[in-house]
Amino acid sequence: MQPPPPLTQIEMDTNGVQASSDEGSPAKLKAGIEIEVGKGEAPVLPFLLRFPSVMFGVPLGILSQGTLYKTISGWRDDEPYTDFLKALNWGFWSLGTCILITVFLIYLTKLYKYPWAVVIEWRHNVRSNFFFAPIIAMVLVGLGLPEELKNTTLLKIIFWVSCFWYLALALPLYQTWFMKGTRTIHHGNPTYQIAVVANFLIAFHGFQLGYNDVPLAFFAIGTVFQCVVFTGLFTATPRAGLPASIDTASLKSDTEMTCLGWILTHQRHIWTIESKLLNPTMFLFIAPPSFASITASAYNGTFDTTFSLGAFYVGLFLYAMQLVNLNIFFSLPFSPAWWAYTFPMTASATASIKYAQARDHLAPNILCVFLACLSTLWVLTVFAKTLLAVSRGKLFGNDPLINIYQKVVTPSPTVSPRSARGIEEMATENC
Repeated sequence: MQPPPPLTQIEMDTNGVQASSDEGSPAKLKAGIEIEVGKGEAPVLPFLLRFPSVMFGVPLGILSQGTLYKTISGWRDDEPYTDFLKALNWGFWSLGTCILITVFLIYLTKLYKYPWAVVIEWRHNVRSNFFFAPIIAMVLVGLGLPEELKNTTLLKIIFWVSCFWYLALALPLYQTWFMKGTRTIHHGNPTYQIAVVANFLIAFHGFQLGYNDVPLAFFAIGTVFQCVVFTGLFTATPRAGLPASIDTASLKSDTEMTCLGWILTHQRHIWTIESKLLNPTMFLFIAPPSFASITASAYNGTFDTTFSLGAFYVGLFLYAMQLVNLNIFFSLPFSPAWWAYTFPMTASATASIKYAQARDHLAPNILCVFLACLSTLWVLTVFAKTLLAVSRGKLFGNDPLINIYQKVVTPSPTVSPRSARGIEEMATENC
């Protein structure tokens, strides 16, 4: 293994963005899956280290379908196809719940055996947002619960657990959005909206249970932060430069210079690949306004209000914007990030059902049927691709974040604690 280039070989432009003078450097990030060093590949990591927090998107997409078909079956419960819709509700809810429990137990095992790996995912400005996915999935378990299993006590437990769980994660995360260098809103990405969507779903669940103040508080927080995140994402600046915690003057040893030099050399390449993998998450723009419209209707008792209709129209417009770029999204190779398509599409379909109830005309009915069928078709397609990738052993490749941490970030005796902390932040926030 050849050593990474020292800091003296890094060329810096006037904006502080570092670029390597050696385009053919021996270490490179390959398709966001594994790192090759020289001519050899990185050794295969243990399964738990190859299981990212992004996998919580799988039960999220499936459980949202269960909620969708419960909503449809409750709308037209006198139709001859109602039993079929209830069967779909049972099927998606059961499958999604089983997958959620499985993924949660696997990740809990990862937390027990490799807590440091979970910590660096939490510090990552994309992965950290997926820690809210199990909260959303748990709420969807309650929202999609088949009528035959309805239990008010269970639903209330789900609501209060999700409230406290959310607050425990949201308070430190939101603080980093405002105060932490490369994790601020202006350096954000579409996954920031996952935490915001949790507010609306928790509020919706609370309104359905008859609560008022607590759900209204979550709804207000979600509305404010969605405005902040939405504006921040449209004015986001490329991530560049050093985090404030790195004091370059203190990098005196060759080891410190080498570690930092390696990270800065590959920062631009890493960000390019991450941007491509983030393309499916652009669909997350659809989810917040769609769920906001549904939540507002639960509070007001009707969908036919200015806020609900306005939020629904915004979500529908953002949906149309994403459909225009289908050739870009679907040209990407399959990865777990594809599950980011499913949840927002189902959110828009669910909101369209509420819209069709408020506007009982032909056009809204056609729209809700089209969006529901499209979302279900895509969920089944992504699920089939996931099973195929698992059967071929291609779903869980080496995690580049873990590879970088093990190869570069692990400090040597010559690296000062202050510099090691700064180098670690650079690696975990820029890969």
